[in-house]
Amino acid sequence: MASGRNAVSGTIQRSNLDGTGMTTLIDDLVFPQPLSATADYLYWTDQDTRKIQRANLDGTGLTDIIITGLTKPVGLAVVTAPVPHPSGSLAPACWV
Repeated sequence: MASGRNAVSGTIQRSNLDGTGMTTLIDDLVFPQPLSATADYLYWTDQDTRKIQRANLDGTGLTDIIITGLTKPVGLAVVTAPVPHPSGSLAPACWV
Protein backbone atom coordinates (compact mmCIF):
# COMPACT_ATOMS: atom_id res chain seq x y z
CA MET A 1 0.00 0.00 0.00
CA ALA A 2 1.07 3.57 -0.64
CA SER A 3 -0.23 6.73 1.01
CA GLY A 4 -0.19 10.24 -0.34
CA ARG A 5 -1.68 13.65 0.16
CA ASN A 6 -3.71 15.80 -2.20
CA ALA A 7 -3.23 19.45 -1.29
CA VAL A 8 -5.83 20.57 -3.83
CA SER A 9 -8.68 18.49 -2.40
CA GLY A 10 -7.38 18.61 1.21
CA THR A 11 -7.23 14.83 1.56
CA ILE A 12 -4.85 12.04 2.48
CA GLN A 13 -5.39 8.94 0.39
CA ARG A 14 -4.17 5.35 0.16
CA SER A 15 -3.87 3.02 -2.83
CA ASN A 16 -2.25 -0.19 -3.96
CA LEU A 17 1.26 0.24 -5.34
CA ASP A 18 -0.11 -0.05 -8.90
CA GLY A 19 -2.49 2.88 -8.27
CA THR A 20 -5.68 0.85 -8.00
CA GLY A 21 -7.97 0.80 -4.98
CA MET A 22 -7.72 4.52 -4.15
CA THR A 23 -9.30 5.24 -0.77
CA THR A 24 -9.60 8.55 1.07
CA LEU A 25 -8.37 8.13 4.64
CA ILE A 26 -8.72 11.72 5.86
CA ASP A 27 -10.60 14.65 4.36
CA ASP A 28 -11.54 18.19 5.36
CA LEU A 29 -7.89 19.23 5.68
CA VAL A 30 -7.01 22.73 4.49
CA PHE A 31 -3.61 22.33 2.79
CA PRO A 32 -1.81 19.13 3.83
CA GLN A 33 1.90 19.19 3.10
CA PRO A 34 4.53 16.43 2.93
CA LEU A 35 3.42 13.16 4.43
CA SER A 36 5.59 10.94 6.61
CA ALA A 37 4.72 7.52 8.01
CA THR A 38 5.92 5.31 10.82
CA ALA A 39 4.81 1.78 11.63
CA ASP A 40 1.82 3.21 13.53
CA TYR A 41 0.97 6.71 12.26
CA LEU A 42 0.77 9.12 9.34
CA TYR A 43 2.15 12.63 10.03
CA TRP A 44 1.75 15.81 7.99
CA THR A 45 1.91 19.58 8.25
CA ASP A 46 -0.76 22.06 7.20
CA GLN A 47 0.65 25.44 6.26
CA ASP A 48 -2.72 27.22 6.36
CA THR A 49 -3.81 26.00 9.81
CA ARG A 50 -0.15 26.04 10.98
CA LYS A 51 -0.40 22.62 12.59
CA ILE A 52 1.39 19.30 12.67
CA GLN A 53 -1.14 16.48 12.77
CA ARG A 54 -1.14 12.71 12.83
CA ALA A 55 -3.59 9.85 12.44
CA ASN A 56 -3.55 6.09 12.62
CA LEU A 57 -2.60 4.36 9.37
CA ASP A 58 -6.28 3.67 8.66
CA GLY A 59 -7.15 7.38 8.98
CA THR A 60 -8.78 7.19 12.40
CA GLY A 61 -7.64 9.02 15.51
CA LEU A 62 -6.82 12.41 13.97
CA THR A 63 -4.70 14.31 16.52
CA ASP A 64 -3.14 17.77 16.58
CA ILE A 65 0.52 17.42 17.59
CA ILE A 66 1.59 21.08 17.42
CA ILE A 67 -1.03 23.80 17.11
CA THR A 68 0.80 27.02 18.03
CA GLY A 69 4.03 28.77 17.15
CA LEU A 70 4.46 27.55 13.58
CA THR A 71 4.49 29.85 10.57
CA LYS A 72 3.82 28.13 7.24
CA PRO A 73 5.22 24.65 8.05
CA VAL A 74 6.05 22.94 4.75
CA GLY A 75 8.25 19.99 5.69
CA LEU A 76 8.38 17.19 8.19
CA ALA A 77 10.81 14.54 9.34
CA VAL A 78 9.72 11.89 11.81
CA VAL A 79 12.44 10.05 13.71
CA THR A 80 11.23 6.89 15.42
CA ALA A 81 14.42 6.21 17.38
CA PRO A 82 14.49 7.80 20.84
CA VAL A 83 16.41 11.07 21.04
CA PRO A 84 17.72 12.92 24.10
CA HIS A 85 15.21 15.29 25.68
CA PRO A 86 16.36 18.35 27.67
CA SER A 87 14.98 16.71 30.82
CA GLY A 88 17.51 13.90 30.39
CA SER A 89 14.95 11.30 29.28
CA LEU A 90 14.63 9.77 25.81
CA ALA A 91 11.62 10.58 23.68
CA PRO A 92 10.47 10.05 20.07
CA ALA A 93 10.93 13.12 17.90
CA CYS A 94 9.08 15.00 15.17
CA TRP A 95 10.80 17.93 13.46
CA VAL A 96 9.54 20.57 11.04
